[in-house]
Amino acid sequence: MRIESLREFVELGHSLSYSKTAQRLFLSRATLAGHISELEKELGCRLVKGGSPVELTEAGAVFLSDVKDILSRFDYACEVTRVVARSKEPSSVRIAYNYAHPNIFAAFLAHTSVPLTFASNDISSSFFGSLVDGDVDIVINFDYSGNEALMQEAKRVGIECFSTGTHPLAFYTSKESSLAARVDSLCTEDFANQVMIVPAGIYHALMKDIILEVLGHPADLRFKPEIIRNAEDSLVLDLKNRWCPSLIEASVADNYLKSRSDLVRTDRLNGAKIASPQVAIHRKDESRPEVLRFLEDLRDLVAQYGSLTALATTS
Repeated sequence: MRIESLREFVELGHSLSYSKTAQRLFLSRATLAGHISELEKELGCRLVKGGSPVELTEAGAVFLSDVKDILSRFDYACEVTRVVARSKEPSSVRIAYNYAHPNIFAAFLAHTSVPLTFASNDISSSFFGSLVDGDVDIVINFDYSGNEALMQEAKRVGIECFSTGTHPLAFYTSKESSLAARVDSLCTEDFANQVMIVPAGIYHALMKDIILEVLGHPADLRFKPEIIRNAEDSLVLDLKNRWCPSLIEASVADNYLKSRSDLVRTDRLNGAKIASPQVAIHRKDESRPEVLRFLEDLRDLVAQYGSLTALATTS
């Protein structure tokens, strides 16, 4: 029985709405319904009745009360375990950096005396999971503060962030596209009725928000989810008349895409370079001295260079 399925059931028991619960947890409605159905099969009984709003069965109401208590004790046990484990670990700061410039880690090491470890950021089940679970200390990612549901989740689990400047973006399309001939002089209106590829999964809705903001909210821009885990995945995309955002620094993406002679790219829109805000995310109750020291170093670097991308390209 999955812990996450239990959490999803508790959320559904509170909201009594599949749609609201799915939106809050960044799942599709079908995925959420499937998880609840699997839970019912494991238990051998119905937990919810269909309809709007959803109704809990008698068994579901009893299960909800007990599961809330179980999850509370489980979370407490996990936190105690993490505290004990961290007290035995070397005092290094673990950083996860989504779509980082390859020079950024060397730049960090050159500008701080704090021991650093670079880690992956697993967001397969929860956007803030790596931080909450103690797998990483700091995550550097796109600024999703405009997403109300995500910010409510950050507040609930004790996460906060600060700006680290902007992150450059580029957009790729096929040379067969009607816009290819003037790809360096595009404006917001040109993206009306275009199709934009975005990563599937938990990032889907969040990247839609970022792209719409970056492009100035063009009319009727459509989105198609694809599995895009890294820049190499872009090499196998069949773009035709669709667009694909490069989520890493443009010159680095170009190196990955040298073999794609069928593509053109732009990193300018409305006469200006395309960029998106970026943030450093960390636990609000962070108390480890080395983590707090590196957070201060990070703020100083942003103040000096303007952005972490600038730090990586000038160091």
